[in-house]
Order: sequence, then C-alpha cells, then structure tokens
Amino acid sequence: MILMILYTKVDMGIKQSKQEAEMAAALEEAERPNSLLTSGQLLGFADDSETDPVDEAESSEENEEKILGPAEKMDLKKARKESYGLVAELDFVSADRISLHGSFGYLAVALQTEEDGSVSATIEHAVTLEELGGIKMGGSAYTDILGGEGCALIVPGIHNEEIARRRKFLYIEETNEITGGIVAPDWMMKKVANNDYSDAVTEETFVEELKQMMDQDSKLLYGPVVIPEYDSNTYGFLAESGELLEDVWYGIWNRDLGTFVKVPLFH
Repeated sequence: MILMILYTKVDMGIKQSKQEAEMAAALEEAERPNSLLTSGQLLGFADDSETDPVDEAESSEENEEKILGPAEKMDLKKARKESYGLVAELDFVSADRISLHGSFGYLAVALQTEEDGSVSATIEHAVTLEELGGIKMGGSAYTDILGGEGCALIVPGIHNEEIARRRKFLYIEETNEITGGIVAPDWMMKKVANNDYSDAVTEETFVEELKQMMDQDSKLLYGPVVIPEYDSNTYGFLAESGELLEDVWYGIWNRDLGTFVKVPLFH
C-alpha cells in the first residue's frame, strides 16, 4: 500500500511538472515581441485525447495551448456561386480591414483606398471552419465569432452557457491554424471575462436612416458599425444585392455627407 501511494505521488508529480513546463512555454510564446498574441493570456483548454476537436476542449480542465490543425480553406470559385445563407455578420471593422462570417464560412478582407476615393477589397483568408462543425447561424447550436485584427475567437454553441464556457477556439489568420486552450489578446480576454462575445457593435439608432439611402435591389445585412480610424460620422456595413455569396458587398457610409461607397467583395 505504501509503495502504491509513493508511485501515485511520483506519477502525479511528473504530470504536474509536464503541465507547468507546457504552461511556461505558452506564456513565453505570448511574450515574444513578434508574436501575433503578444501580451495575451491563456483562454480555454484542450486535452490530448483522440476525440473530436470540439469535444477535446469540453473534456479537459487544463489551461494549455493546443494546435488543432490548419483550417480548411474555402473554395471561393464554388462558394461565390452558392447562397450566402439567411444572414451574414461583420466581426471586425477598421479603415483597411474587415472580417465577416455566415454559414458559408469566415472571410478576412483587406481594403485599399484609391486616389479617386474608390475602395477595393481583397479576400486574404477564407475558411469553412468545418473542423469545429462549421458555422451555425441559428438555433441552440449558434456559433458566435468575436473578430479581431488577424484572429477570431470562435465559440460553438454560444447559447449553452456550460458548453460555451469550455469550447473556445482561436483562428489565427497568419498561420491559418485553429488552436484550443488558446493564448488570446488582452482586449479579447476582457470581453470574455464579461461574457461578451458580440460581433462588431451596430449603431442601431441609424439603421433605418441607412436603409432609406439604399436602392430597392439592396438589402442591409449588418451594420452600421463605427469605423474607429475616422473622425467623421463614418460607418461600415454589410449588404447584398442577391442571394449568392458573390452578391454580398461592403459599404462605407459617411453620414455627414449622406453618401456611401459600395465595395464589392468579389471581382
């Protein structure tokens, strides 16, 4: 009996040392100056079992970073000719970059303002997130995505509090990797701590005003959302002129001037 207790304590000590070493490595990575996740904190957890990636995060109590693998890239030539679904949402909005998602997947788009004032869009990252069961846009399985510059926090089953607490994943655009037990930027950690997984914040007061400016062939999907880099009343929004993904477009609305720029996502 004494030997069994000793062996158990030794085994527990080895496991604890391994966990501490892995934790230290994750923290060291977060402090690298060139790391996308500099000054981040650990979020979520994943174990080493051979289960489904989503179930991995639910079954473990260890805060260790785990790369689940590369995200499946979207076939844009095919996807653009298919329905975008019932809804599409903006996750991140800035002067030179946006991200959005729907049942079709997740898109990260770079924006370039030309000398004539027109804006062009380039889809830099397009993934399906099928590794996490795809993106569900309704019901109890609804997938929430908290967008950021260069990354997105993915929470499958957000309406189930217990599942959402355990199932959190980070998609990193630069490496096209999905991680569980993630290192997340501080601003993202603060929102999670407040149980805030909201998308880009819509200015609800101006929704009807924006709708009145759009032609009858267009439908507002999401927005308007403040573009933080502008001093004027300038907002970004998502709209569509048809049922296909290629019919979805981004708009930049200057409320002071009463004008907006239409930015096609597909060319």
